[in-house]
Amino acid sequence: MGKTKRKDKSHQGPDPVAGRPVKLPTDPETLALRNQKILPIVEALKSLEPKKRSEAAIAITNLIDDEKCRKLLLREGLVQILIGQTLSDSDPNVQVAGWGVVRNLALEEGPDFSVHLYRQGILTPLESALQMVYTTILAPDASFQKLKVSEQQSVWSMTESLMNILSSLASSTDEVVVPLSNANLLLEIQTELLTSDLVLENIKASILSYLQAITEDNDFMTAKISAISRLWSTLCKYQSQKSLAAITACGVLLNAAELHIKNRSLPKQQKERLDMINFEDIVAAIDLTLEDIRKADPQQFMELAKPLHLTLEVVASFATFIGSLSTDPSSVDDIEFSGFDDDDPATEDNDGDIDLDEMEAISGAAGGDFEDLKENDAMEVVNKNAEQNSAGLVKDPHNATDVRMHLMGRTVQLILPFIKSNNSSVLSDSLSALNNICWSQPEYNVLFEYSKNIQPICQQIWQDCIRPVILSNTADITLASQITTLAWGLARCSNLYVSDEELTKFMALYQASRTLGSPPKVPNNGKANPNSSLSATKTVGTLGPACIGLLGTFARQPAIAIPRNQTIGTFLVKLVVDLPETPADDVVEALNQLFDIYADKDFPYDEPVFVQGQFLGHLEVSLQKVQKMAKKIDERKEPEARSRANEAVLNLRAFIKYKKQERRG
Repeated sequence: MGKTKRKDKSHQGPDPVAGRPVKLPTDPETLALRNQKILPIVEALKSLEPKKRSEAAIAITNLIDDEKCRKLLLREGLVQILIGQTLSDSDPNVQVAGWGVVRNLALEEGPDFSVHLYRQGILTPLESALQMVYTTILAPDASFQKLKVSEQQSVWSMTESLMNILSSLASSTDEVVVPLSNANLLLEIQTELLTSDLVLENIKASILSYLQAITEDNDFMTAKISAISRLWSTLCKYQSQKSLAAITACGVLLNAAELHIKNRSLPKQQKERLDMINFEDIVAAIDLTLEDIRKADPQQFMELAKPLHLTLEVVASFATFIGSLSTDPSSVDDIEFSGFDDDDPATEDNDGDIDLDEMEAISGAAGGDFEDLKENDAMEVVNKNAEQNSAGLVKDPHNATDVRMHLMGRTVQLILPFIKSNNSSVLSDSLSALNNICWSQPEYNVLFEYSKNIQPICQQIWQDCIRPVILSNTADITLASQITTLAWGLARCSNLYVSDEELTKFMALYQASRTLGSPPKVPNNGKANPNSSLSATKTVGTLGPACIGLLGTFARQPAIAIPRNQTIGTFLVKLVVDLPETPADDVVEALNQLFDIYADKDFPYDEPVFVQGQFLGHLEVSLQKVQKMAKKIDERKEPEARSRANEAVLNLRAFIKYKKQERRG
């Protein structure tokens, strides 16, 4: 959810750099770089003189950012030298610099490298180093405070490096996460440091970042943390603060809240502690941090990049959690749907056609003139509900509807400016947060006041985020995937005004996805609400099914023009008819959308589109092809895909039978 998902837990690939013989570069320029720069530094790292070793480690730390230099250093056995010599060096300065090198390597090389570090035995020197800094900082005789400032800074620097390395390890795979979770000494030391007034705030933020990473999808570790009274009380105190530590603490608490929802058999004391999680405080911490970052001097951006990333990650996680809570918006409105009146314009079918002007007028009733929509106009309705006091806080911390409204209101308003960033990471994080917020919203219903209230801000998100990208014919497939998934979430929870040109662009984007092979998954938190009733939540991260789901959702809009429904319906039916050329996931999604769009003969577009377009005949002819498609999916290799395909076959049979009976009846 918005969370950074660990890699495939079953992955047991080879170490990325282990056991490789040193292979000389074939490129003359790279060979010269190795001989003139890399080899001398590596040799200096093994020098008998402490000063040379320290200088070499510092120089290597600065070279890690350069990918070519980093790869050459790894080729020369840097990891083995670090673990075998540098990290246990007799000179403290060399140790500090060495841990800085490991930290930078783990950050740059990613999860596979973290697994490699674990396999090389990094946990042993890491635990020893952590115990050493712990006993130094919290020495009973207060000797740490008597050290020179430079010596204290070295200890703080080493401590932060150790925590960052632990965070990288905790974000890798279960092979690493399980032993980390069982390392009681690590948690004891971190608890002591986190609850001490002597420890710097940035160190505490690093500890909390590790705890956030290790509790991700880890009920065992989450339960351990929530069972430690001192640690839990400290986490809860951070909820109401405005700092990087507060944001990471909120991430830990959200992971714990998910455990609370999933596990109803927790001990009473543990449940009471989990009940201390305050959604109001989490929302406040998020909003205050985003406000500070947005108001900061642009020249400070590099310093604020990490806080912004963590904050947006917590927003995505929070939205996913809120979306998992079963709150029915109809309970707020207390409106009972008794069916359309005979003269209701939404079902009246004079000539079987409703033009776009009529559609815009009906959509405008909820949010005004969308073509000229301004940010202040978009927020007016939302703010009446979401900003009940000066901080815009949620009145009832356990009311998921209020929290959803706040996220869709004030929090979205704070995130939107970051969409214009030239930094690809900031853009990706912002889109992921917006995506999860949209998917946390209830499905659109014209009778729910909630749906009407969020309508203006949904249209604003579309205009600021979706329209510019889709009309630009972007070649960035990852951006296109994120934009499409976000667009689908918006279409699902609101009644958007969208031009024919934009819909055509999404159809073209789908066709482009077919020429690109298997599209990438949407990064990090780009996922739908896991409890959504939509059939595509399993494949929502894939561009093809996301385009299909988006188009299908638009085809079900209230008062949709018949020609538009016909265009989308024909597009979806053709995907099924074109089997076996159409990918299986795309066919399954197209079928699920068709089942929803034409579920009732009383829908105004059923007769002029489904019946007159002979969609039933096309689907009936395609049934055998869909069955063959399902049988070709290897159940052992792709159990979920096979299950979805089998379900689609059963539903198609039932749908054909139902539509035949419907016409006869």
